[in-house]
Amino acid sequence: MKKLETASYVAVICSCALLTYVLLSQYVFRTHLDRNDPKLRQPAVGRTLQLTNVSWANANRSLVLAISSHCGYCIRSTAFYQKLSDKRRSQHAATKLIAVMSEDPSSATSFLERNGVLVDQVATAPLSALGVDATPTVLLVDNNGKVIGEWIGLLNPSAENQVMSQLD
Repeated sequence: MKKLETASYVAVICSCALLTYVLLSQYVFRTHLDRNDPKLRQPAVGRTLQLTNVSWANANRSLVLAISSHCGYCIRSTAFYQKLSDKRRSQHAATKLIAVMSEDPSSATSFLERNGVLVDQVATAPLSALGVDATPTVLLVDNNGKVIGEWIGLLNPSAENQVMSQLD
C-alpha cells in the first residue's frame, strides 16, 4: 500500500508540474506567435496583392474583407459588415467592397447574402494570396493593388469607425 501511495503522489506532482509548464508557456512567457503583435507578424501594409479576377484599377480604393463562414469572429462581425455595405450604398461611395473567402463561391455568396452583406465582388482565394494569416482581416487597397491599411480580428468600435471612414 505504501508503494502505491508513493507512486500516486509522484504522478500527481508530475501532472501538476506539466500543467504549470503549459500554463506558464501559453499565458506568461507567450512563446507562441501573437498575430496582432506588429513586432512578431509580417504586416500586409505595403504589399501588392495579385488576385485572379480582381481589377484594382476600377476604383481608387477597395476594402477587402478576408473572412470565413466558419470563423466565429467573422460571424460576430457580420453586423459591422452589413453596416459597412449599407453606408457604402447609401452614400454611393466609390470605394469598392470585396469579400475574399477560401471557400467555394456558392458557400461564400450564400454566407454573405444570409447575413445581409452586399459586396461588389466575391473572390475565392486562399488567405495566403492576401498575405493574411487570420480571419477576419480588413485591408484597404489602392488602385494598384497596394495594401495601405489593415485591421485584424474582431474590431472594437474605434477600429470600426476607422474602417467606416475609409469609404469615399
